[in-house]
Parts: sequence; structure tokens; C-alpha cells
Amino acid sequence: LTFLERVTNPVQDVLDQHQCQQLCVQTASCRRFSYLPSRRFCYLGAGEEGAVASRGAVSGPDKCDNSTVPAACREVPIARFPGISANASQRAWPSGLAPTNLQCWPHNRFYQPAFCRTQPVLVLEEGINATGHCQNLQRVHLDVGESCAESCASNVLCPFWAERLSTAIELSAKSSGASQMECYQGLGTDCFGGAAAFRFSNSGRFQHGSYRVLADLAHVKVAGLTRMFDSQSMTLVSQAQAVQHCANTCLSLLICQAWQYSTEEGCFVENPYEKSMSWPPEVFADAASGQPQFEKTVVAGQYIQRLCTAQDNVVRGQPDRFSQPVENVPPAIEKVPPDAVQPTAPPVTRAADAQGVDM
Repeated sequence: LTFLERVTNPVQDVLDQHQCQQLCVQTASCRRFSYLPSRRFCYLGAGEEGAVASRGAVSGPDKCDNSTVPAACREVPIARFPGISANASQRAWPSGLAPTNLQCWPHNRFYQPAFCRTQPVLVLEEGINATGHCQNLQRVHLDVGESCAESCASNVLCPFWAERLSTAIELSAKSSGASQMECYQGLGTDCFGGAAAFRFSNSGRFQHGSYRVLADLAHVKVAGLTRMFDSQSMTLVSQAQAVQHCANTCLSLLICQAWQYSTEEGCFVENPYEKSMSWPPEVFADAASGQPQFEKTVVAGQYIQRLCTAQDNVVRGQPDRFSQPVENVPPAIEKVPPDAVQPTAPPVTRAADAQGVDM
């Protein structure tokens, strides 16, 4: 590799080739990288002059050509999506196939969702005032010295954590030396309804990786979503706050692809643990929804696709091109800036089938 000023090669203790490539992206004038897995060395350079063969080494550019990204991870709908039928939803995509859940998310060799190593875990909400006192959480037993937040961050499928102090009666029933802090995790429902079984002392909601918006779901009714809170029982101070909490609920659950907020009915998200959303997804026509006025009350909603920027994926249905290890170390945690710009849906670029009419 050609020399780079103010860079001392090799950079040591680099986790893998993905982190090495990310270091190249973050380094001025870096255009090529090489990674030696056996020594965890990362070499950065402006070009590849003098490159030699090295067994086990992984080399590449600072940014991969978009053509290496599967079509399902970069296409945008050319008609209204979701449609009012499975066929209409499929035809909305140039390839004729709607993306499947977590199709563009990295998986380990067992095809389980893996950590996104190139992006930190984002804190969407933190503290009781921001998260509320959620219901329907599961008690989790922590390892010695582990916090509830660390436990949740170490599980890519953990969306929410909350802590509470044991009461004096509960402590007296426990063995000597038992921890006073209890940890609860899960998606959480009716977080601001005021009827929670426990009053928590601290809590937080996480998002893993990033996402892109495939469709705006305002003024439609999506089949297969689960209600998370009732708008009538909300104690949030504004509709905007309720909409944001609804979006955060979906964003925190890695397997959630869709959310909607109705001013009359409340927040609905995809929660496969409770109810299955069809694939391809469908929206109800007004007459078929059973609630012809419901669509008019849906003021916000999105259909999203989960992404892990700059990390290779094992995509179902395609030959394995990459070796994904079973990961034990979670990525770092980072708070979302309050003024962060959220992704929006791409515009529909073709007028045909704009109303999702099935033929």
C-alpha cells in the first residue's frame, strides 16, 4: 500500500476486515486497506502499489461498489407499496420481489441475526420520563457486575430494559447478599398508560444498526400489526411525542418492519412475537378494513428495512460469500442526537398502479 501521512501501519487489535475498512473510511486520503486476521493487523493506504500476495489477508477499497449490494437492499418501489394484494405489493418492486424481514441484515453462520459491528447501538430513549413505565416485560437475571443496560445491549434482539429496586419485603425473602436491583427486558406495552405493575427507577430503549424507509404508511391500514398503546390513555404531552414514541418502539425491535400511529386508536407496530404480518405485506382497501374511518386517523407511519452499513451480509437464497463468526462482543453504545434527521420514504417514480390497484 502507498504511504499515508500521519498513519502508522499496521493499526493493531482491529476486530475484523469490516472494522479495518471502516478505519479507512474515517482516515483522510485512505483508498485501500489490507487486513491480516491471524495478527489482527490493519494496513491503510492511498493506493495498492507494491501489493504482494499474503495467505489469509483480506484487502479492498474504502467503499465497496454498490453493485456488490444485493438488489433487495438497494431497490426502491416503483409503485405504491404495500399494495392491496400480494400481487400488487410484488409488482411494486423492479425485481418483482418485495424484501423479506432482515434480508439485508448480517447473519451468523446459523442464520441468526448478528451484531452490526460497523455501527454503534443507538440509545433512542433513556430515563423514566422518556420511556415511561412499560408493562409486559420479562425478568432477566444478570451476571455478576453486569448492568441491565449492558445485558440488553449484548442481545441484538433486546429492544428495551428497565430497572427497579426490590421492596423491603422482597429483600427479606431473598438469600443474603442478593442484589437489590431487578432487571426487566422486552418490547414493553402501554408505557405511558399509568397502570404498570412496577414503578421503575431507570430504563432505556435501543436501536441496532440503521434503516431505510421503503414506504410512508399514513392514511392506510396495514394488516397484521399489534397495538402497543391506546391514544386515549396516553400521558404524553403532544401528538408529536406520541408519534415519536410509536416509531421508537418499532425501531427498537430489530424484527419490526412497520409502525402506524392513529389519533383515535393509538400506536400499532409489527411484533412477530404476537402476530404475523403477511409477506408480501398488504394494506386494506377502505371497504375491506372493517373500519372505513381508521385510515383517516392514521397521521404517521413507515415501512422500513434494516441495514448495517459497510458490513457484508449472508443473504438468504444466495451463495455464502462471507464468513460470519458467532459474535460475543456487542458494539459500542451511542445516544441519538435530539436534532437527528430521520430517514423518509422514497418518492414513487411511476404513476402506473399508484393506487395499488390489483390486476
